[in-house]
Amino acid sequence: MGGAGGGWGGGGWGGCTCRKARQHGINTVYRVGDAGSLPTIANAASAAISVLPGFSAISAKAVSPTMFPFGLFFANATTLYVADEGDGTAADAATSKTSGLQKWILKNGTWSLV
Repeated sequence: MGGAGGGWGGGGWGGCTCRKARQHGINTVYRVGDAGSLPTIANAASAAISVLPGFSAISAKAVSPTMFPFGLFFANATTLYVADEGDGTAADAATSKTSGLQKWILKNGTWSLV
């Protein structure tokens, strides 16, 4: 995980590889490859990268970002925990509604924050 000015980190469960981006593009959780399958060596270079259904798809450049996910843990195929930096301002961490550990549940193909 990491890299200059942003980076990638991730984890996976049940054939889904998920990634999150930090300062570039969309601050959200991504899936690499088709739902239910992992990329192979043969198709990894052309594997689709998409936002997990239910997570933000709004460009960080378009609005003031409020989501900065930086750690993922799949408890099972339908429960995902996301560690989030909130709005990215340290002074706001204690009062931010998005900072801290978040629990997401997959229901009917869409992830929802609970």
